[in-house]
Amino acid sequence: MRLTAILFTSALLSSTAFAAKLEKRCTLRREPITMKDGLAYGTVKVGTPSQSFSVLYDTSQSLTWVPSTDCHSSICKQHSDDLYNANSSTTAINLHQKESIKFEEGVCVDVRLYQ
Repeated sequence: MRLTAILFTSALLSSTAFAAKLEKRCTLRREPITMKDGLAYGTVKVGTPSQSFSVLYDTSQSLTWVPSTDCHSSICKQHSDDLYNANSSTTAINLHQKESIKFEEGVCVDVRLYQ
């Protein structure tokens, strides 16, 4: 099974000026983390204006990804109200790079990298 998603990573912030711009508008907030069956769930906000997503905090991966409007699989259609739209964000920078992540369950996720 293949999914398309959007990947975000703070390690890609290479420009000091860009990082300073992001820091200026950053507001630190505490968001609750829900524990269920040994798994940690929470909400992250991505982009400007912010788009909210419920996520599973997976400490076995160094990547954080959310489903995207670019995903056309049946699984993404199940989350049609909760898809990231990079075109709606004034701060999304498309890095024109793609990655594939394969999970132990056999699920493969194709991601586009955004900064």
